[in-house]
Amino acid sequence: MSQITLSGEQQTALNIAMNFLMDTESQEMVIDGFPGVGKTTLVEHILATARAKSKMLKVLTGEDHRLNVYLTATTNKAAGVLGDMTGEDSMSIHSLLGLRPVPDFKTGKMNLKVSPNPKDLDNALVIIDEASMENMELLEIVRERT
Repeated sequence: MSQITLSGEQQTALNIAMNFLMDTESQEMVIDGFPGVGKTTLVEHILATARAKSKMLKVLTGEDHRLNVYLTATTNKAAGVLGDMTGEDSMSIHSLLGLRPVPDFKTGKMNLKVSPNPKDLDNALVIIDEASMENMELLEIVRERT
């Protein structure tokens, strides 16, 4: 992570994100903003801060509190850009969830089919870049799986 000073709004969002990660009842958090306001930089800081706190918990308790993080995007191309920008591994949300598109020739629509052995995502932090670009079908699958 670079030594960038967060703006006041980014620092507030970082604090909210850390509270979100500590809240066992919260399921979703949305970071919204116009292009260029620093959302990706904020995500880098969230990951670095969460990992540092996880390491500190391990030192204090002797237990492994590793944070399973999955950086995803709505397309493979966007995932590649996200990975390049953050220096982290990333993939499409469809790949993470084990989804593949299946055409419905009667309706002309593309449906999503879940693989028989999907990855266990309990207690994981799943970040979806450009999540607003996806439809409700995918959002429901994300909610079911996480």
